[in-house]
Amino acid sequence: MAKEKKKKRFNFIDIIIILIVVGVIAALLYFYVVSPLTKQFFAQTYEIEYTLQVKGMRREFRNKISEGDTVVETESLEPIGTVVKAVYTASKFTGTDSAGNQVVSDYPGMYDAVITVRATSVMPEGLYEVGSYTINSGKVIPFRVPNYIGEAVCVSVNEVSE
Repeated sequence: MAKEKKKKRFNFIDIIIILIVVGVIAALLYFYVVSPLTKQFFAQTYEIEYTLQVKGMRREFRNKISEGDTVVETESLEPIGTVVKAVYTASKFTGTDSAGNQVVSDYPGMYDAVITVRATSVMPEGLYEVGSYTINSGKVIPFRVPNYIGEAVCVSVNEVSE
């Protein structure tokens, strides 16, 4: 008794499963490849300047952030602009003395830096994006330049007309 092998044929269920798999692959390609590229190529670009504030920088790091330095976000290692201006001032302590009067004094050896950064951005969802990094006021931005690594708070974002 010889066993005969049955030849498998495609049926309706097989065709439905293949169409579902192809549809899922097409959807994934669209959402992860085509859609971001479309947004990037067709989005309107904006030239922005944003201001970063670094507080409590030690004296030896003063003047380590210079005009022309490329600012890189340290988590994604993505460039997020170029320094246009850096201003250093002595860090201030605000408190009260023993009589309850408000006093302001310098922290010895500590400085604050205000850094202005220029970048080209897009605004896909109401917030400025430089590359894939979102820039908005109040955000703490971990960054590095060639001679300094630290964190700064973004205190303002403005569009620049050229």
